Amino acid sequence: MAGHNRRWMLLLPAIALVVVCLLGCRAPSRGDAAYTGDFALPTPAARSAKSMPAFPPFTVGAWPSNSSPSTSDSIIIYVICRIQNATASMASTPAAGVQVQVRIAYPINHSYIGTTQQDGVARVAVAFSNAKPGLPVLVDVMTTWQGTRYQSQTSFTPAPLSSPSRTFGGGSSHPRHRHKPKATPTPSPAPPANITPTPNATPQPTATP
Repeated sequence: MAGHNRRWMLLLPAIALVVVCLLGCRAPSRGDAAYTGDFALPTPAARSAKSMPAFPPFTVGAWPSNSSPSTSDSIIIYVICRIQNATASMASTPAAGVQVQVRIAYPINHSYIGTTQQDGVARVAVAFSNAKPGLPVLVDVMTTWQGTRYQSQTSFTPAPLSSPSRTFGGGSSHPRHRHKPKATPTPSPAPPANITPTPNATPQPTATP
């Protein structure tokens, strides 16, 4: 009996160690429904987040009064200048009294100067002659505001529906289609008129003596 009790005394510590190991393996994880721990979700700091890019403090735009004039014509190039808040917290305002430069590119190659009025718009009259039909003309617009240079671009096309002219014998003209005269058929010779043959006279019988 004493030997039996001694064996149980030796087995009890081993059984207790096994139970402790099993309980340790069954410790609740964050995926268990019974887990009541707090989840830490990091959020970016407000100062570190990228904000909306600031608006440019000054803008310039341009457009022609007629985008398809004739080859010899006069148009107006409108140039609009606006001052705006970088945070877009208020509406933009017209920039009055700003000097603008309008440069007409090839084949006109001419520059003009204008000044914006109270509405922030400069109206620059442009005249040209003998422009190439169907060839777009670029218009560069430039101005300086508070030491910074701003520019924009527009264009117009003289006589866009006209095809480029071709030169014949030193002159400029459109080719003319020459129609060849139709050949008049030569009439066939008329057949000779039917001639009615004259019957021969029948000789009279000679009397027998």
